[in-house]
Amino acid sequence: TPRSAMAGDGSNRAAYQSMTTSLRRTHKVYTEYYDKAARAFEKNRIAEANNLISRAIAEDRHQPPFYALAGFIYLKQNHHGDAERYFRAALSLQGTYQPAIRGLGMMNYRKQNYAAAIENMRQAVQIFPGDVTAQRLLGLSYYRTGNYRAAINPLQTVAQASPKNKTIHGILGQCYENVNDQRAAYEQYKLQVQAAPESDAGRLAAARVQAWKPRFEPEQTQKK
Repeated sequence: TPRSAMAGDGSNRAAYQSMTTSLRRTHKVYTEYYDKAARAFEKNRIAEANNLISRAIAEDRHQPPFYALAGFIYLKQNHHGDAERYFRAALSLQGTYQPAIRGLGMMNYRKQNYAAAIENMRQAVQIFPGDVTAQRLLGLSYYRTGNYRAAINPLQTVAQASPKNKTIHGILGQCYENVNDQRAAYEQYKLQVQAAPESDAGRLAAARVQAWKPRFEPEQTQKK
């Protein structure tokens, strides 16, 4: 069978050069616009971040991170409709782009649409279990809907990642108390008192610790 004729020298040089040119152009958009937009956003310079990410999108409309960052910028300003539009634009390019899924979950949590937030955050933590923000909002969404048992695992993940968090132990204590695991609740309330004794959560936890200490630590109570 005769072989087909090869174009040029047969090395696909033109295609390779086109690809590398495209990669260089994309890299330039990231460094000149996206990276600067992300830094501005972190420093709460919202107008600057918005201007830079708009320029990034104008230069390259095929990058999910650009749309996701735009979504977070709008979410920061409580422009939920625009935020959702950009998060969904990111997902139209890459259906499992985790930051955009988390962004939708954050938006739904703020809107007190906890059922939707749970759906979003379950998907987000399935893709990236180490996302503490997604784990926290998943746990809090379960907590807000009264599903205390489901709230425990994601909230424990947060507590382990941030043991000095000023509220998480008190919320975990309430979850354990509502599933009738008072011993576990007692331990979480003690941690809450250590983390933030002067807060409302700390005072509630202190009252629980005082009431339950004779049962769970009788030797300590007797020493006093």
